[in-house]
Amino acid sequence: FFHIDLSFSSISPMFGYVHGGTNVSISLNDATSESAVTHCIFGQKPVPVITFGTGIVVCRAPAADIPGSVPLGVSADDGESFSMSPIPFEYNQPATFTSIQPGHGPESGGTKVMLVGTNFISRSSAVSCLFGSNRVVCRLVSSEELICETPAMRPGRYEIK
Repeated sequence: FFHIDLSFSSISPMFGYVHGGTNVSISLNDATSESAVTHCIFGQKPVPVITFGTGIVVCRAPAADIPGSVPLGVSADDGESFSMSPIPFEYNQPATFTSIQPGHGPESGGTKVMLVGTNFISRSSAVSCLFGSNRVVCRLVSSEELICETPAMRPGRYEIK
């Protein structure tokens, strides 16, 4: 008989989009047990482990039917049984932008931009946006408003995420 400790110490990130595809890193309390883990389960949907390292297992979250929290677990017996985390994984709708004001600024940056839309969430003290490939920290005003300061960038059009 061989006992494997599959208890969790952390999950990162703790949320993703309903369309799936978020790579979730699961830190195990026993740093030697990660190579035994073959599957993760999100709610009722098992998925294979995509990679592992010292004490960490990574699984890709499958798509969810609806937003909300689901139990998360890992398996060391090809998905026959799962050790469940006390920390749930939360599925959310992707953020959408309906208004960006102002729509332009100087290439030196520093313009405060108000982003209006839906499904803005924060699970930490830092919320960020991408202006092209430049990540900036934003202030979450509400689930429908963000304020971000533009970085210095070359003139041009940039996608905001």
